[in-house]
Amino acid sequence: HYISLSGMHVGIVAGSLWILLRSSGLPKRPRAVLCIIVVLIYALIIPARAPTVRAVFLSVFFFSAVLIRRSPVALNTLAVSALVLLFVRPYEIFSVGWQLSFACVLGILLFQESIHFRLMTAIFYPVSRFLSGRLTLLQPLLHAYLQLLSVGIAAWIAGSGIMLYHFAAFTPLAPLWTVLTFPFILALLLTGFVKMLIASVWPTLASLLSLAHHHIASVFIEIIHAIARIDIT
Repeated sequence: HYISLSGMHVGIVAGSLWILLRSSGLPKRPRAVLCIIVVLIYALIIPARAPTVRAVFLSVFFFSAVLIRRSPVALNTLAVSALVLLFVRPYEIFSVGWQLSFACVLGILLFQESIHFRLMTAIFYPVSRFLSGRLTLLQPLLHAYLQLLSVGIAAWIAGSGIMLYHFAAFTPLAPLWTVLTFPFILALLLTGFVKMLIASVWPTLASLLSLAHHHIASVFIEIIHAIARIDIT
């Protein structure tokens, strides 16, 4: 398997649905109810692994806060998710998957903004001044990639110690690989979900999406093979 099921997939499902419903003009509370229903249905389909279950709880608690008109606090939501999961399966705390899952999210919550600020100061603003009036379309793209890079660096900082403890190695280029592969993962997931949704209504369009999906997957696999040959640990 070239894509392991992770909490990011649940986040993409929940986030994409939230944005789609928001653009339709649906009020916040009905939007939150629909998102909770879809996330729970998705949770019944996928394997109950620590990263995905954590993401399901995070999503449900986030949308529940919207329902009761409270501002979601990310660290509180993460803590409640950890407590609930440990109450059901306390032995999971010794699992490397559980530890990495929560540590990486905690790292993102604690460090991402600071890292993003430094990347913007060191890279984005100088490049923006250089591109002023020229190639302005590159600026939003650069901003998005630096934001994604800051997420990867924050997760890497939080998870590297656990990787060293369990596997006696870590990958220093992991944040760079995150930036490189994320667009393909996003495209694969979204085209896959859309294909499943429209297959019974527009089978021809679903077939065309399958073709696009196949080509995206082929490029993604080639990139993964190239990354695997750069063995820097």
